[in-house]
Amino acid sequence: MRPSSFPRAVPGFVLIAMLCLGVGQLLAAEQNSSTTPAGSPLKMHLCVDNVCETLIWRGTYYDGVKDRGSDITNHYKVDEWSKSGIKMEGKSIAPTMINAPPFPMPIRVFLEGVFTGPISADGRSIENGVVHWKLGPNKGEKVFTLTWDAEAPAAAAVPACSEGVSNLPSPSALEVCDGSCVLKNDRNLGDWLFHGTNGTGTWQQGGKATLTIQEWSDGKVKISREDLPSSTSAGLSAVYEGTACGSTIKGTVTYHWPGHFNDKDFPAPWTANIPVTSCDGVADDPLALVDVANAAVRFRQSSSAFKCLSRAADLGDRDARTAVGLMYRDGIGTKVSYPDAVKYLKQSAIQGDYNAQLALSQIYDIGLGVPADETQAKQWQARAYSNPVAVSYRQNQQNAKDMREMTFLGLSALVEAMATPSVYVVH
Repeated sequence: MRPSSFPRAVPGFVLIAMLCLGVGQLLAAEQNSSTTPAGSPLKMHLCVDNVCETLIWRGTYYDGVKDRGSDITNHYKVDEWSKSGIKMEGKSIAPTMINAPPFPMPIRVFLEGVFTGPISADGRSIENGVVHWKLGPNKGEKVFTLTWDAEAPAAAAVPACSEGVSNLPSPSALEVCDGSCVLKNDRNLGDWLFHGTNGTGTWQQGGKATLTIQEWSDGKVKISREDLPSSTSAGLSAVYEGTACGSTIKGTVTYHWPGHFNDKDFPAPWTANIPVTSCDGVADDPLALVDVANAAVRFRQSSSAFKCLSRAADLGDRDARTAVGLMYRDGIGTKVSYPDAVKYLKQSAIQGDYNAQLALSQIYDIGLGVPADETQAKQWQARAYSNPVAVSYRQNQQNAKDMREMTFLGLSALVEAMATPSVYVVH
């Protein structure tokens, strides 16, 4: 996934930042209050770049429910609400993928921001509102509108999810933010993979667990967790309960961890996002196709990833061409085909992609599916060595080893890792 501007990075979200609140009150926030502590309305309507959400008061924060669909995508906190103006901050409940400079290594970050503006004379809108947004290293400003009905009904009368959920199929994957991820924003996201009702979970800070779906019907979700001896939280068990709304799940997790939390069960909030891993119905937009492919690769759905990347590659996307070449080389999501591997890798290498140049050097060096050719191997190795990505790497790594030992970066690194299941699956 290449670096992108903020609007291209999150095409489906309102450009807003919603802070996951409930730190101290946990899921008591679900018990709707008839008034807001800040004096703000119980229900409001927010729009940025013609993408709008309805804000519904949940006791200590607002849920942001997209107008086009019914997923809860953001949380809001009001810091100030007075005649002189408002201040509202927060973050999205699900992260998005961006690149970490100086080379294209995808990382997951939350969309965050602060909304400010004066209240209009009639007391029913914000005038000249500005949101200062941040997405990893990217930041900027945008105009927003915020309106409300002075006689809006209580939030308790507004359903959090208007979409029918009784036939929602159980997922093959979930991206989870639980406990400290919500309360401390420490980005300790969990990747959960399921085969039927059984699954495995890994967390960025070393957590490893087996998972069991105990309930998934009529919008109700219940999942149990047992951490493995190799986990950084070995001995922990938990029960996750919540409500599914579209591709979003929100609820409470109760941790049981002997020797911790004063030997008491510890409740905390959790949210989950069902990732989009199929590009069926996705337009012929390379950026959109690669975004879906990233999710499919991350959750080890190799056939879907190959399908999405092949479409993007045929549309001329350089990163996709490299990834497809590697998948043909290693038989990931498709049958091994060295001619196709060389074809796509050469297309991308000519476009200046470091990963493709490195791969071609290796292919010709060992004669993988082609006659070994020392001249070709050295030519592509030289081009990889002088590639701006490699030059930047050397400049940022004082003790960098020989560039021949440098591994693949970005999406290519994820594709390479798919050949090693233990990277993705807890044993």
